[in-house]
Amino acid sequence: MQVVLVEGSTDRYICSVDYVKSRKSYLIERNVFDVIKFCYEPRTKEEIKCFSLQSGAISENQFDNFFSEFLLKKGIIKDSSVKETLILSSPLLKIKLRLLSPVVVNFLVKPLVGLFSINAAVILALVFLTSLIHIGVYIYNGDFSRQSAVLNWSDSIAVIALIGAGLIFHELGHATAAYKYGCRKVEIGVGWYIYFIVFYAELSEAWRLKPEKRLIIDCAGGYFQSIFGAILWLAFIYTEQFVFMSAAALLALYSVFNLNPFFRMDGYWIASDLMKITNLRTTAFGVIKKLFTTPFQLIQDMRINRGNLQRTVFFYAMAMVLFYIWFSYYVYSSLFPTSLKVFYDVSNAAFVHKFDLTELTISLAQLLWHGLIIYFVIYFSASMVKQIFGAIRSKYRV
Repeated sequence: MQVVLVEGSTDRYICSVDYVKSRKSYLIERNVFDVIKFCYEPRTKEEIKCFSLQSGAISENQFDNFFSEFLLKKGIIKDSSVKETLILSSPLLKIKLRLLSPVVVNFLVKPLVGLFSINAAVILALVFLTSLIHIGVYIYNGDFSRQSAVLNWSDSIAVIALIGAGLIFHELGHATAAYKYGCRKVEIGVGWYIYFIVFYAELSEAWRLKPEKRLIIDCAGGYFQSIFGAILWLAFIYTEQFVFMSAAALLALYSVFNLNPFFRMDGYWIASDLMKITNLRTTAFGVIKKLFTTPFQLIQDMRINRGNLQRTVFFYAMAMVLFYIWFSYYVYSSLFPTSLKVFYDVSNAAFVHKFDLTELTISLAQLLWHGLIIYFVIYFSASMVKQIFGAIRSKYRV
């Protein structure tokens, strides 16, 4: 565990905890930091409680929840009487694999820091905009569709490989900006997020930086991806090989998708740092709970203390709810019928028609993919509903 002072602050700290396969960071106030520092030496629960109450870090009726849900569950302290599964918190990526260690990442990004200069940014932006215009004209004229229709298997694999390289370069962008501001423990890997495979950069160290610097780190991935896209476009101009144009266009499309502020991708972190809110989603959930439990208090909060920010978070929370309702409906309405058809095809291939191992394997993989998507969407929807109804029950409990 590591606790560092937030840059530019005198009473806010970042507490980073290493878990089995990941590291998570939490923003804490000075009084909570004092409690953690008190726990550097072995203490009993009663000693921690007495110190917490005396320091004013927590009230007596909140201590049990603070002790179990934060100190123990987040792994701040260990208690042999508590099961290990309670100590570990659920990571954002349920399945992930590290590709590049911090040592390798630091070696790769050190020479790339020079790309964060005004001259380089202007030149690269002009090249990238030119490539977007050319790609747009190519699509508008129908040339893109005609060329895509004649891609063979080897071409498709080449496009996928180029996109993968572009996404890794995207994460190197985040890592390079973080390196520029003193972060040296960034790793890069691949994982499963909700229903798609993503590349990630572990940026827990960046939480100690000011929001303005974190905002540059947030945008650096898209900046590097645009550089990679421009290189692919130049390769297409030089070689006239359509695989480069195809990969450049798909990476540009992914850049737009990556700006979605409701998935925890670049758009979310950009919105979070623009509003200077450490955990935007948790704050938005808090607004939704207040809407159902204390709506008049919510209205009052939006009128007085930091009213503009409160209103911004409120509209973000409402937009988030509408987006996830639409997203859940889209997944259920499009995937359930498709999954049933795939299940029928699998049954048909296995028991009715001649057994084809290749066809059966592909169908089973597709069915598994759909099942994982449906599971994660149901899990997320159920978690949201559970939090809202839990808040309502707590509010009106007799």
